[in-house]
Amino acid sequence: MEATNGIIAFLDILGYQNFIDNNSVEKAVDILTKVFSGLKEAVAEDYKNWFKSPAPIGRVERVVIQTLSDSIIFHLPGERGATSVADWVTLLQAVRITQRRLFENGFPARGTVASGEYFFGNGFLVGRPFMDAFRLTQSLEFAGVVLTPNALTQLKSDWKRDRFALERFRGGVEFLAPLKDGREQKLYCISPLRQSEIGTDACRDVDAMVRRSFWHHQKDVPASVDIKVHNTIKFLTYWIYRRE
Repeated sequence: MEATNGIIAFLDILGYQNFIDNNSVEKAVDILTKVFSGLKEAVAEDYKNWFKSPAPIGRVERVVIQTLSDSIIFHLPGERGATSVADWVTLLQAVRITQRRLFENGFPARGTVASGEYFFGNGFLVGRPFMDAFRLTQSLEFAGVVLTPNALTQLKSDWKRDRFALERFRGGVEFLAPLKDGREQKLYCISPLRQSEIGTDACRDVDAMVRRSFWHHQKDVPASVDIKVHNTIKFLTYWIYRRE
């Protein structure tokens, strides 16, 4: 089995065990089915809006998505061993749309995007990018998606090579991300909100939107989760202010 270079993402649904304790597994399946329904079509539409042309045949279909309980894994192999701006936009938009749909359905999620060499096929999905993404995700103290420092370096290199300015991607912003044990680290964070929503009902009451997602489905919200709620509100509010 040969290694490939590509982009991967790992999402962790917060409060999933508590959801199962208070609801049925069948309800979780129904929610996830709704989240993934038409997802790739939505990504293709975003691609068209971003590049002002349809996605090349097969590009969006190359995004592989696997779900295991409260974990969702994405990966997109680069073509001819290289990743392009188009690859990055495709994968990032797939993650953003998924996170937004999870959020709206009471499944707030945190996650990490990484890049590099990995192996997949014949039941295998292994490589350092997956471990890097898993470890960083588990340290996040808010419902957000971040890039590993190495992934951000690779993204900037790929975008410079393809003559695209990172500032064109309005969905991301550098943010002092809250981590476990009171630590903070400046990371490139992806917002599930859209710039076109700024000034609309979707962004006017971020506090209520976040609390609704964390508290939905009769979930218990112990004091240990309060910090994640607070930090998520802080991040989304920061992103809105930076993009107004």
